[in-house]
Amino acid sequence: VLFISSELFGDQRGNRLTFRGNVRAWQGEQNLSAQEVIVDQTSRSLSARERVTTRFPRDRDGQGAASDEFVQITAAELDYVEAERQATYRETVRVVLAEGWIESARLVVTQSATGGGFERLLAERDVQFEFLGVADDGDEDQPRTVGTGDRLDYLPAQDTLWLYGDEKRAEIQRGGDQAGTSRGKVLTYRLDDGTLSVEGGSISTPSPEPPG
Repeated sequence: VLFISSELFGDQRGNRLTFRGNVRAWQGEQNLSAQEVIVDQTSRSLSARERVTTRFPRDRDGQGAASDEFVQITAAELDYVEAERQATYRETVRVVLAEGWIESARLVVTQSATGGGFERLLAERDVQFEFLGVADDGDEDQPRTVGTGDRLDYLPAQDTLWLYGDEKRAEIQRGGDQAGTSRGKVLTYRLDDGTLSVEGGSISTPSPEPPG
């Protein structure tokens, strides 16, 4: 890993390094920026603080993912533990990927076991998202699906996300031929075919326009 920063502090053995001031780090096609980064080589962990941005390539897994896609995540804080294959982002988190974007107060990213991309995104608190839906036949523009909830669990390999309403009902609004608003305790949305199922709530669709 290559680091660039304004200041560097470390212990005598070099097992714990603290980089401060416009920190930049690169490893292959992965990169990280923040105002402070602490690397603990003993526990194989990393912490980043203030204006954190990470960008990494992703393996092809799921209908919406491309082999050359990059994922970008911004947040105020990041903690990464290599043994758990998990990176936890906190405060004003925003994820941008090919399928769309997700915003939340906290996000846990579980890396793929193969070492490339991720296998799960778990967003918590004040969750909002916008994903591209399934394109209608003959329509060049893909309809957009937007939603809000308390938790979002996304497994790209299954082309499926679960939106939970723990304190109040989660909500998903879809466009295109399947336009409508759905609310419930658990909303299960499939990206590959646009199907949506609801637990503890209801699905509403707009009334058809009168002919002529």
